[in-house]
Amino acid sequence: MELSYKLEIFEGPLDLLLHLVEKNKVDISEIPIALVAGQYLEHVREMGDCPMEVMSGFLEMAATLIYIKTKMLLPRHREQEGEAGLSAEEEKDALVARLLEYKKFKTLAKELADMQEAGGRHFYKSPSLPAGLLDDIPRPDPQELLAGLAFADLYKVFCSLLRQSDDRVDPVRSGFGKIRKESHTVHEKMEELLAGGKRGVKRSFREILAAEPERMGMIVLFLAVLELVKGGRIQARQSDAFDDILIEYL
Repeated sequence: MELSYKLEIFEGPLDLLLHLVEKNKVDISEIPIALVAGQYLEHVREMGDCPMEVMSGFLEMAATLIYIKTKMLLPRHREQEGEAGLSAEEEKDALVARLLEYKKFKTLAKELADMQEAGGRHFYKSPSLPAGLLDDIPRPDPQELLAGLAFADLYKVFCSLLRQSDDRVDPVRSGFGKIRKESHTVHEKMEELLAGGKRGVKRSFREILAAEPERMGMIVLFLAVLELVKGGRIQARQSDAFDDILIEYL
């Protein structure tokens, strides 16, 4: 009968052992040594004329499995009278620990590979400005753009509007099904804000946020405002302590 793993390519002895454990649908901590050892040896035979540097690792693992299997077959008193090394269970536990660690790193490696593949589908524009051109252009200082305002001031207005949004929820109608508005990204909200005014135009920060009917949209819009202030595209001003915060386009 042809083995299902005959044509598989494994990265090393632990990779093959992990495959056999998963193939037999058993928990790693409960490796059936007798069963897995036989399957492991069968696969090593199927490897044929592999280079010795490749085969050596697989042969070492096969020898370890046979050694543990043999010790598990020995009567308990014979094992205790023998060498003062690790017991069969301790040998097995050590192998399980190695296998668990390998599985953890293999899972992480797959996640990194998936991230690399996803990143490979994106294309980024190379810098088109001559080198050194931007060195003489002063970078905007977020503190100056806030004109004396602190982040806490913006956040306070944001939280008060969120509370008002919650207060407007009808307890009866909120249980009805509704069509949800398509969500927007921070970048899209930044584009909308920039399209809503030109240099010198001032808009109420409170009114900008209050125009968003959805709580999530309000959060995304708030982040978009912060990004535009950070990038020097808009400026936040407040004349007096309790006045409305105005957003000015630069």
